[in-house]
Amino acid sequence: MVKIALVVPCENFIADAAQILSQHNQFHEQEDSETYVMDEIIMNNSDTGHVQIDADIILTRGLLAQILANLPGDIPVVRISVPTADILRTIRKCTQLYGQKQIGIIAAGNMLAGITGLADLCDAPIQTYLLSPNWNNEALVDQAVREGCEVIIRGLNTCRYAQMIHIPNMLIETSKEAFWDALSSAKRSLLIFRKEQEKSMRLQTILDISHDGIIFIDPSRRVTTVNKKAQSVFGLDSSCIGKRIIDFPFPLELKNILSDNNEYTNKILQHNRTLLSISKTFVRTQAFLSGSIVNIQLVNEIQSLEGDIRKQIYDKGLVAKLTFEDMVGTAPAMASVIRTARKYSQTNSNILLIGESGTGKEMFAQGIHNESARKNYNFVAVNCAAIPDSLLESEMFGYEEGSFTGAKKGGKTGYFELAHKGTIFLDEIGEMPMSLQSKLLRVLEERKVDRIGSDKSIDVDVRVIAATNKDLFAMVENGAFREDLFYRLNVLPLNVPPLRERTQDILPIFHFFAGRNHPHMVLTPEAEEILTGYSWRGNVRELRNVVEFLLTKEKQVIGAEDLPPLRSGKGRAVPGFPDEGQKSCITEGMDKEPGFMERFILNEWKDLGLYKAVLVQLRESLKRNERYGRQKLLEKVNGSGGFYTEAEVRKALSKLSAHGFVRSVRGRGGSVITRDGLSLLQVMDRRGGYGIS
Repeated sequence: MVKIALVVPCENFIADAAQILSQHNQFHEQEDSETYVMDEIIMNNSDTGHVQIDADIILTRGLLAQILANLPGDIPVVRISVPTADILRTIRKCTQLYGQKQIGIIAAGNMLAGITGLADLCDAPIQTYLLSPNWNNEALVDQAVREGCEVIIRGLNTCRYAQMIHIPNMLIETSKEAFWDALSSAKRSLLIFRKEQEKSMRLQTILDISHDGIIFIDPSRRVTTVNKKAQSVFGLDSSCIGKRIIDFPFPLELKNILSDNNEYTNKILQHNRTLLSISKTFVRTQAFLSGSIVNIQLVNEIQSLEGDIRKQIYDKGLVAKLTFEDMVGTAPAMASVIRTARKYSQTNSNILLIGESGTGKEMFAQGIHNESARKNYNFVAVNCAAIPDSLLESEMFGYEEGSFTGAKKGGKTGYFELAHKGTIFLDEIGEMPMSLQSKLLRVLEERKVDRIGSDKSIDVDVRVIAATNKDLFAMVENGAFREDLFYRLNVLPLNVPPLRERTQDILPIFHFFAGRNHPHMVLTPEAEEILTGYSWRGNVRELRNVVEFLLTKEKQVIGAEDLPPLRSGKGRAVPGFPDEGQKSCITEGMDKEPGFMERFILNEWKDLGLYKAVLVQLRESLKRNERYGRQKLLEKVNGSGGFYTEAEVRKALSKLSAHGFVRSVRGRGGSVITRDGLSLLQVMDRRGGYGIS
């Protein structure tokens, strides 16, 4: 329902207004989907500042229309025009009633249009007087009288004063035709107003949901639009609309930026201890300047939004799901490492995780990330050994469109950019080629990334956690790893213990994995003994594989006979070699896991000469039923034609032990060769000494 307010100076000012509206509604019934009702409001010129009007549109005439249109508010005002015919009709009535006397017409400007020349038509002298909101009606009547006017034609207020001083007067009446036309104009105006209001609200909504503050300034340096963000930044409200920039309580530098004749892009300034980035551009309509648009951004929000956008756009599961609470085990060695890792998580320094394959280095990396201040940002895990060298640089640092054949349209965001504000986990860092190590070093030092094909550097804020199962220090000595990069990564070293050094955690971890699908699985004492006595060269990963194997048996009670063939043979571990088992140890042959020996030979071919020399001497000690300590072993190896240092032999023993080829005996027991170690020697002998065909 549409409410029309008919604002008039007296009752029945417009004769039969309600009836005319009813007829108008019926005539335009098919065109209008709205229902129109009308209230008549009696209002004099002096009342306009006091009376509250509740309506969708206002209909009035004369000076009232002029006054109401200039008042603040969103209600459109439609003027009831006074046609020349109505004025002419009033003048003729006046001459008929009062004779050929000089007539003074006192009216607003919107009513005086068209009066010129009426005197000739009416055969009567006419003098016009312009009425304004700031002019005294009575003074105009007095002026007209002084200037010889004998009859006054005007609106209600003027007529009343004329009657008081006994001057003949007549009211300009509004005809039904004029009111009918005014109703049509009002309906059209309301339709246009609502459409413009809808556009304005839509624009304001767009502006208000913007993360940026936006201000429109007209050519006279007055503010015409301010969105909510700008109001919040500068402490403004809607009352600022229409004010000049010079009147705002802004610092001089900000006033100059907003009001001068220059355009700006990301101009940084401080306002109330907040860094702002301000951009200003001019709006031109054809050849005319229609104002300027000012865009305000909070620098800290830009930085935060950047990380959020990266996270949303490139969300590929870049989340650290595990915490320290997810780690199973209470062994002292593990508990100590977890305590250290928790301390490390509170820093921003780079961390180097050192441990054998399968020990859970990535779990530690995720736990550190989730207890750090970066936990709400991306965790990007990169396996440096799994990505071909030719692709590793583009994946790590990204590239621009067209930088090389096959480059994706739009380029590619590298892992370091994805990890901005978060953590990047570089697994198998020892496998990174030397050519890429230098570029990684620059990123760590300068915190900038250069995409392939780009001449611009991108700032990144990344915490680096690297992991390796290799002896990086030895690689540095051998020239296989950059020394400066090693010290950059090894700020906070963390040694993750192998499973064999925390044997009390073996069974809890076993039941943790089993409990996911078979919570009621139990082990016989013999099976428990085998599992806890096994060396677990594959660590937790190998233990998980054993559990998955056992789940296929669909048995609740697992005995020794159900266990898979472990690497030491017959499904049981061999902590040492008793005298009775020496012959069987020699004749048992190959490892039970196909391809294990071959993979080791291929991966370690550079050091196979040293490994064979050590294994040969340990085989001899096994035949003699002797135990060699490290020093005696060094003498035996070099005595048989070798030329190695103690450090090299120690490294060889560590590597062979990690893969289950050698076992260290506590106390002064020295090192002994295992069945797999003997099998490895057989493979190497068959393949030409060092196992290379």
